[in-house]
Amino acid sequence: MTQTIFRCYDTSTRKNCNSTIVGNGIFDLIGTDEPCQTKSLGYVLARSEKAMKSFLKCIYGKKNREVAKLMDDKYSIDCELMLPKADGNSRLRADIVINFPQNKTVIIVEAKTVKNKCNVNDAISQGINYATLMRDNNLIDKETFDNKIVVGLTNDDECCPSGKVIKWSDIINSFDNIDDYLVTDYKNYLLKNSRYMNYYDVEVLSIPAGGSIKGVNKVGIYECPAKGRQFESRGKHRPLYMAFRGKGGLVENLYKVVELKKMPIEGSEYDKIKSNIDSEIFDKIDEYREIVAHNSNDEEEKWVFVLDIEKPIKLPNPVVYERNNTNVDISHGLSDYLSSPEENDKYKDVVESDKVVVFKTKKSQKDNDTEK
Repeated sequence: MTQTIFRCYDTSTRKNCNSTIVGNGIFDLIGTDEPCQTKSLGYVLARSEKAMKSFLKCIYGKKNREVAKLMDDKYSIDCELMLPKADGNSRLRADIVINFPQNKTVIIVEAKTVKNKCNVNDAISQGINYATLMRDNNLIDKETFDNKIVVGLTNDDECCPSGKVIKWSDIINSFDNIDDYLVTDYKNYLLKNSRYMNYYDVEVLSIPAGGSIKGVNKVGIYECPAKGRQFESRGKHRPLYMAFRGKGGLVENLYKVVELKKMPIEGSEYDKIKSNIDSEIFDKIDEYREIVAHNSNDEEEKWVFVLDIEKPIKLPNPVVYERNNTNVDISHGLSDYLSSPEENDKYKDVVESDKVVVFKTKKSQKDNDTEK
């Protein structure tokens, strides 16, 4: 059956008797601000078991047995749940509260708008306060409170030991393979309203390989300090792919960035966030720590790039930097790495082929980073 065309017009801001089309899905009728995005998610989770299952996998991990237990429960979902303030003078609203009565578990989702980056620690702290108010006002019992999971749903890459971090991109990706009109409609609604729909700022981040290449090739992990002039910009660039320069500035593969986290990989703070990290990433980090030399006493936050090493982009022709150095390079896009080569015998010592793509390296003040 052919689907009937539907368009929704904004008649409140007419100019020259013309109206603007603001959407063609059910969620466009609700609105586009933060509460509308959140309430719409709650509605999808309540009406689609497939969506709820995918959402729980974002929280617990794909292979966690807890997902099946919770899906068998008679759960309820409240959006914009009114809560009394501690002083009793006004009321607060919890974005999404999912109650699993048989499992004595509650999931509290504090969501920030899909349109901007927000501080995930603030979101989770807010959710914890809501959980405390629910307990204090007998909306949940102590056992359920002890089993609470507070989710910060933002566009932030940081980890938080007191709650679970989920990005809006995780929701979109988890809904990709669900054949359900309502879920697809919601996913498209999020994409239309997101300035981060590509979830990257630069196409390719190129860095000198150094000792880090072992972690990349064997595990698919690259990490560097999150602070300091040399390294801070690497994670902030939010790359789609990474290129690691070997001897003579040689690049033969591009690796897609699957996840980017700001987190410690050692010490007590790392131990605190272990349960909030996807088990696959946790296993990769542990394996990385076994094969790459690092300071086991370093508890500082790192940029942790999780890379897809199973499906790298094998460049049709080797790329060589004319002047290999320790600078980060973001000036060359994906098309540059796939561009036509030139015959050049100058790089015979690093490349077997006489056809190479040569990048003319320019020193950048913004990206003058040094490899560890």
